[in-house]
Amino acid sequence: MKQDIRKAMLGKRRALDPGTVSMHSASVIRQIEALECFKTASVIGLYKAFGGEIDLSGLKHPDAVFVYPRVEGNIIRFVLPEDDAFEKSAFGVMEPIGGIVMDEAIDLLLVPAVAVSSSLDRIGYGKGFYDRFLRDHRPPCAIGVVHAFQIIDAFDVSKDDQKLDMVVCEES
Repeated sequence: MKQDIRKAMLGKRRALDPGTVSMHSASVIRQIEALECFKTASVIGLYKAFGGEIDLSGLKHPDAVFVYPRVEGNIIRFVLPEDDAFEKSAFGVMEPIGGIVMDEAIDLLLVPAVAVSSSLDRIGYGKGFYDRFLRDHRPPCAIGVVHAFQIIDAFDVSKDDQKLDMVVCEES
């Protein structure tokens, strides 16, 4: 069932025109910037958007640093990049080159998702990177970031799946 949901959602997301993605992204950024957990955070885990994901590159915080995921074997590390240097990974995602690992310092983690249930379970790309990270380095707040159509009622979960604390999508 997860595989079917993943395939359908990725197809819908990839079909979005850039203007819609930009509009949804701006709405999500406004909502995130209004959250207390964002305002008080000093280390925020982000991602570089691809494939129609909500783009958080416009997110601004006067006092926090942004850290980004880098795959290392079967885990992800969140890294404060050196000189804003990124390269495309084997998965096609932009990852930081070099930098300082900040896994334990993250106050707020903004998590991309393929789908999120109304009970805050998440479907990702199927490799378990974020589930393992949340299990091993759970920050005070983990927020799923999706388009509204990616929020669905329910799906089967496994014992390794980690719940989110909340989900943010564009306002209608």
